[in-house]
Amino acid sequence: MRPLLVAALLAACTPEPVFDAGDLPRIAAEIVAVYHHWDGAQYTALFAAPPRAERDHEALEWMHTRLSECGAPAPMWSLSARSTRFSAPCERGALEVHLALDAAGRIATLRFGAAGIAPEEPLASTVQRVVAALPDAAPPDPKDSPWRRSLGRCALDRPWVV
Repeated sequence: MRPLLVAALLAACTPEPVFDAGDLPRIAAEIVAVYHHWDGAQYTALFAAPPRAERDHEALEWMHTRLSECGAPAPMWSLSARSTRFSAPCERGALEVHLALDAAGRIATLRFGAAGIAPEEPLASTVQRVVAALPDAAPPDPKDSPWRRSLGRCALDRPWVV
């Protein structure tokens, strides 16, 4: 009975992991590593709750086919101390990863996508039709809001395919 009580006390006294400022860049680098060489156990261990590993694996493989090899991720912008978007430059475009971590430094939410690659059909032609329908250099319609008039000419900048 005593060994069981000691084990229970030790488990109760083990400190919970705490978020550290280095967690975001470390986890972003681990996502890029898994992008290159899939490891389902490593990927799942990064999350606070079980991820949709099979779906994410398929998406990362699809992106790898289009982007090829990627370098180290660098921060693009942060929403908070625990939520940052990273971009890893690749041979053809960039792998972008947005991470939000919980208080223990594990992934609470993850979004990733391939930036700078051409979308496939029918998405490509749909995007072109939408961009063509946006305001151009013609005089703005007086009924448009000042905010919309301030946008000026619209064009497709850098596709982000999810």
